[in-house]
Amino acid sequence: MKKDKWLLVGGGIFLSVCIVGTALFMMSDVFGTNPVKEAPQEKVVNSVTNQSDKSGEKEANAQGVRETIATSYLKRVTPVGYGTKEFPLEQSGTLKESLLRYAESGEVDAILSEMEKYLASNRFSEEKNLEIAGVYADATFARGLVGKKTSEIKKVLPTGFKTPEMLAIVPLFLPEEMRRTLYKDSESLTPLNPGPWRIQDKWMIQSPEDAEKDEVYQENSVAVSMFNVLDGLHQIHVVELIREEEPNVKVRAYVGEYMNGKLVLYGYYVPDGINHYYQNVAYFEEIEELYLKPNDEYQQEQAQQDAENGEIPEAVLKAFLNPTE
Repeated sequence: MKKDKWLLVGGGIFLSVCIVGTALFMMSDVFGTNPVKEAPQEKVVNSVTNQSDKSGEKEANAQGVRETIATSYLKRVTPVGYGTKEFPLEQSGTLKESLLRYAESGEVDAILSEMEKYLASNRFSEEKNLEIAGVYADATFARGLVGKKTSEIKKVLPTGFKTPEMLAIVPLFLPEEMRRTLYKDSESLTPLNPGPWRIQDKWMIQSPEDAEKDEVYQENSVAVSMFNVLDGLHQIHVVELIREEEPNVKVRAYVGEYMNGKLVLYGYYVPDGINHYYQNVAYFEEIEELYLKPNDEYQQEQAQQDAENGEIPEAVLKAFLNPTE
C-alpha cells in the first residue's frame, strides 16, 4: 500500500471506526440547521414525459437536453400538505432546487423547516410537487437516523429513500462503514470527503441498449452490469456530483429504479482520466479484515510490521487496533 494513500484515508477510517455501536457519529452536526450559502440555480437536464402514453413517445426538453421518461418511483411517494389547493406548479421547480441545495450540504433540518412554511396551506400531490413530497419524506427519514444505533440504521437504510437525488447525496454524509449496506457494487468508490456537494448534472439510462452506450469506468461497464444483475430493473438515474474544492472531480452516483419504484444505490464512480484518491468498497473491506480485529494477535503483529516498514502511519495503526466500541 502506498504511504500517501494511508495518509489520505486514515482520517476517514478513524471516523468510521469511532462510530461503531452508535449513530450519533456526525449526523447530529451535519443534519443540523447551520445556514448554507445560496448556490446559483442549476439547469435540470432531464425532462419528464407521461409514462402512461400508449404511443411510448418521449418528449424532449425544449432546450434539447437528454430525453427521459416518467419515473415510477413517484408511485411510492405519499402526498403531503394540509391545504386544499395544490402548490403552484410553476413554482415547483424552484422550490425543489432550493431544497436540494440544503441536501447538498447535509442540512436536512433546513429542508424540513423550509417545507413547514408551505405545508399548512398547500398540497403537494401532483407532478413536480410529488417530487418535492419525496424530498421532504427523505429529509424526514434522514433526520430520524440521528440517535439510532448503527445496527438499526443498517437495517433501514436500503429501503428508506424515495427519491434518486436524496439517495445519491445523503449517504455521502454517513460514515464509510455504515453506508456499505447501500452499495450493490463492491467496486463502487466510497468518497470520504464530507462535502458540501453540488449536483452538477443528472440524466437517465432507460434501457439495456442505452446502457451499452454509457461510459465505462476502469473497464467496469456499470450500466450494463446493473441491467444484468438487478432483476426487474426499470431504468437508471445518474446523478453527477462535485465538490467546490475539487470541481474537476466528477463523482457519479448510479441509482437503479425497479419496476415497482424501489430505488437502490448501485455505487459511485469517477470518469477515467480524472485524478482522485477515492478508494472502492472492496479496499475498505480488506482494511477492515486485516486491521479491525484487535483480538487477533497475528493481525496486530502484521499491522505493526507494516507500520515499522513505513506502509502505515502510526496514527492510522492506532485507530485500526483501538476502535471505540
